[in-house]
Amino acid sequence: MSNANLASVDTYFTALRDHDIDAVTELLHDDVLETIPLAANGAPGAWFTFEGKADVLGYVGTIFRNFSRVEIVDREVTVSDDGRTVFVEAKGDLIVAANDAPYLNVYIFRFSFDDEGLITAIREYANPVPIAPILGVTLG
Repeated sequence: MSNANLASVDTYFTALRDHDIDAVTELLHDDVLETIPLAANGAPGAWFTFEGKADVLGYVGTIFRNFSRVEIVDREVTVSDDGRTVFVEAKGDLIVAANDAPYLNVYIFRFSFDDEGLITAIREYANPVPIAPILGVTLG
């Protein structure tokens, strides 16, 4: 299972790069949960939570609308012993669509998979400092 799940993670990042919502759709379980835990205000608890395939795809759609380039590079991957969890430490090299400004960040993604190889959960840890000005959010 872990080789298939590794391939799915690679496909996920390729789909982000290619702005391919159909490819993302095929990877997700209907009840997928995506969480962005690190909030710009530093409060405990998730900054954003997207529940279900439609909600997660809506979030991915905002990525596609707001960034003309979405590259997740320098990926270091770790797989759990049972292959059902894949961790990715990486750098984001994105371009803001509205003004062609670079958006650089660091990420840790945690992907969870079911027995059929569909993604059931994504936790996207990113430094909120670089994204806050793009979102118009005050830090702290």
